[in-house]
Amino acid sequence: MFNYNNLYTCGNQFLIECYYSPYKEFKPFLERDPATDYSHESSAFGAKQYPMWNNVEVSRQIKHRDYSTEDILTTPEWDTAFNKLTAWTINKLKQNQQVVEVVPAISWMMEYFDGGWQSAHTHGKNCITQVVHLDGRYQLTADESKKDRVHGSMFAFMTEGEIPFYKTFSPIAGKCLIMKGDVFHGVYPTKELPRRCIVIDYLVLK
Repeated sequence: MFNYNNLYTCGNQFLIECYYSPYKEFKPFLERDPATDYSHESSAFGAKQYPMWNNVEVSRQIKHRDYSTEDILTTPEWDTAFNKLTAWTINKLKQNQQVVEVVPAISWMMEYFDGGWQSAHTHGKNCITQVVHLDGRYQLTADESKKDRVHGSMFAFMTEGEIPFYKTFSPIAGKCLIMKGDVFHGVYPTKELPRRCIVIDYLVLK
């Protein structure tokens, strides 16, 4: 269960569902200053959105806002974890026949509260979006059904093909979703806490 790779396509759109085993390397960075939250500028409700890192010149090409310098993580430990994830992601794209050249642009952390959700949105045509889940159980409890696991799930739908694609992805620690930036996605209301994830946007160079 910890070495899966599912590629979903619809026309020119794609979504890769896989597992990033070193996800725990990001957990030490989840304690953020509440004053740095900018969820009021996002499509998230009942959630906090914290800046983690960005390359200003690159992120502006995806029309992201600039982070304040003091809000950015610049520790050697963060750089090591982030660079490892970037290299792994580039390789994962190649493994799934996605012939693109990318560079990391910006990263943030989402923390959802009870009932928190996110409306359907996209990140843009010139980027690739990645979501790494940091919480969530794989197995159902005795009184839990598969339908219950929809709570807090990310949903995605692609419409470029002849047959539209729609799927939900329950939050499981280490689950990684990589998709074209123009794929519509959001999050159903959260029930199980904590519900946190790291999001990275990569600029597509060519």
